Amino acid sequence: MGQYYEYFAATAGTARGCAADGPTAAGLDAAELKWVDPVMMVSELCALVHGEHPGSGAAPETWLARFPITRLSVPGDAELTALHEDAAAALASVGDEQLVPLATAWADSEFWVTTEDPEELVEVVRQLRDTAVAASRPGRSLYAWWLG
Repeated sequence: MGQYYEYFAATAGTARGCAADGPTAAGLDAAELKWVDPVMMVSELCALVHGEHPGSGAAPETWLARFPITRLSVPGDAELTALHEDAAAALASVGDEQLVPLATAWADSEFWVTTEDPEELVEVVRQLRDTAVAASRPGRSLYAWWLG
């Protein structure tokens, strides 16, 4: 159980083309992540990449404004969002040496549905980073897809 999100890099046309059934069903490489919504959780991770930590005075509203998403109209129950290029750039900039500290700080988020193990989040951060790097190629963007 739980909400799964598929993050992937694609052109706008490819993203819209796989909106009904998702990127995995369309044969695209995707990071399938549980509870990592593209609004709150990814915005918070991007804020952490920039050195803003929970309790540091930066409010979630600040993160949401800085790393917005664009909801794309798709048929059926699916949801498709394009993440802002600043979010993709922040995620793509994460070096290997930052994975553990970021995962540890992110695990402390009050917005997780369940308690998260920092060691497991290292792989989540790595997958988001790698997908964001793929999205940094010309003509591509970072997208999130899920069934609503």
